[in-house]
Amino acid sequence: MKQRRYYHRCAFIPGTSHIIVTGGSSGGIHLDTTEIIEVETRNVTKGPPMNSRRDRHGIGVLNIEGQERVVTFG
Repeated sequence: MKQRRYYHRCAFIPGTSHIIVTGGSSGGIHLDTTEIIEVETRNVTKGPPMNSRRDRHGIGVLNIEGQERVVTFG
């Protein structure tokens, strides 16, 4: 990963071979950042920010209006 973090969470993005890494802590600061890992190439890119800073949170995939989406909570 590009950003050092702990207490983060990750999940496969539905329909892709990508993993999203969300939140966590770095240097005592809670993070709202995400990173996308392309499994096949091992390329890591910065993802979209979350709505709020989170660590030790939950993550899952929900079907919302017919589309599977990654959600974080807590």
